Amino acid sequence: MVILVIAIDKVDGQSGRIEPGWIKQDSIFIDNLAKAYKRNPTNIEGLLSSNKNKPDNLGFGYYSISSGTGRGYVSIFYQFIYYKNRLVSYRLDPQMPDDSRLTNRYFKFYNKLFKVNKYRLPESLYYDYEGMTKPLNNFKTAVQNSDVLFFMTPYSGTIYGDYGGIGSTILDNRVNYLRIKRIITPEICELLLYSKNPATRLSAIEYYYQNPSKFFKYKDKLKNRVKVIFNELPVVTTMSADLEVTESAKVLVNKFVKKD
Repeated sequence: MVILVIAIDKVDGQSGRIEPGWIKQDSIFIDNLAKAYKRNPTNIEGLLSSNKNKPDNLGFGYYSISSGTGRGYVSIFYQFIYYKNRLVSYRLDPQMPDDSRLTNRYFKFYNKLFKVNKYRLPESLYYDYEGMTKPLNNFKTAVQNSDVLFFMTPYSGTIYGDYGGIGSTILDNRVNYLRIKRIITPEICELLLYSKNPATRLSAIEYYYQNPSKFFKYKDKLKNRVKVIFNELPVVTTMSADLEVTESAKVLVNKFVKKD
């Protein structure tokens, strides 16, 4: 019986002494974030961001910074999107403590800022998500599909490729690309070429190159847009095993066109 209790104790993450000081730090940190957000959603930038974080160039005046900030048992991970050095959108992902003895307490902390879903997990918080779904250059579109619109945003993953990272898992942007690939029309493909996400733009070029017969009427228009995209970001980030590397955007797209 004792052995069974100990085993369960470890599985539930209920081993070791709870540190009241860490809980207090988290409580104050989350409370300050909630108050800052209520005053003005962009105020949270000063509580989370660090000048040490390297920006990810998204092209066309946009860049993102991703990292996490914590105090005690948990961290809040963020992806900030900037346009010409001004914060225009973000996503916050709250972390729950591993120790299940703290679960209910942290739900109360997070309720001030985040929604809790039916699985009793705090959901991501977006600021101006809609703005990130809008295409560049005020490109006109009637597309309303939620998966396509999410793929347009930098939140769908900004690294172009297929597999990489620890365990060589499929990259987020590739997952989201495969989710909509079967419904891509010439109109949707052209829309994706005006995405604020560089990986999404390259995925659209990949699709265009693989399906030339679908784009006979759009050939000249898309050819010119592709040229603009490659000129804007000639070198992009991809994964080689578990390492982030940079590579020519043209070379990389052609590699995946042939690979598929």
